[in-house]
Amino acid sequence: MSVQYLVAPVAVFTDVGRVLVPGGPLVVSFSNRCFPTKAVAIWLANGDEAHRALVRGYLEQAGFTGIVDERRPSSDDPLFVVRGRAPLAPSGSSRQESDHQPTIEGEHP
Repeated sequence: MSVQYLVAPVAVFTDVGRVLVPGGPLVVSFSNRCFPTKAVAIWLANGDEAHRALVRGYLEQAGFTGIVDERRPSSDDPLFVVRGRAPLAPSGSSRQESDHQPTIEGEHP
């Protein structure tokens, strides 16, 4: 996934958090290169440090925890990594509930 092209990044990361194992890791890596005609305006208007803060904010809003970021230096094209842990349970329900098969009244499991 190329985070700089997402028009609904929080919704995307929320859905990723929904399907990950509770507490499972998500690693978002990106560089300072992009196709300017395809990237969202907020990405184009900012630099490397703001991009890292933006991705951290997306993960926070999506309910991820333990968020850390780092820059992996390179002379030509540095690589940035923001990682976090998926929510322990999706918003509004628990994972146990999603595994429960409802029964029809009067039916014995």
